[in-house]
Amino acid sequence: MTKNRQPGRSFLLIVLVLGLLFFSLTGWLRLYLSIQDWQLLVSLGLFPGPLYLALYGAVIGLFGAGAALSLWLRWSWAPRVVWIGALAAAAWYWLDRLLFTQTASSWTNWPFSAGITVVCLLFVFFVLTRCCNF
Repeated sequence: MTKNRQPGRSFLLIVLVLGLLFFSLTGWLRLYLSIQDWQLLVSLGLFPGPLYLALYGAVIGLFGAGAALSLWLRWSWAPRVVWIGALAAAAWYWLDRLLFTQTASSWTNWPFSAGITVVCLLFVFFVLTRCCNF
């Protein structure tokens, strides 16, 4: 009697899952710190405010955790959802930066940020197309 064993997870898939978990952690930390420092953020008069920061953190936290779990469990729809989510997260990051970043000094590293965004998206695409045949 032989069992059908799925092959082990590739190194790149493990790296992607760990990256998604780290991404999720940053979202949960943003949510936590937004709630913890709510009054400070309100007193500083930051726009768009602590509610936006908290919601942004919750969405990132949920997406990262869900994406990592779905890839780890090898759900058939996981690669498509992770790819769409990665594109949406990158778009949200850049829209947030374009709409709410007001100082000139905060734009000094935009080429680095753009490069990291492209490299991360290429990595996600590569791993999803090469390592996710489930």
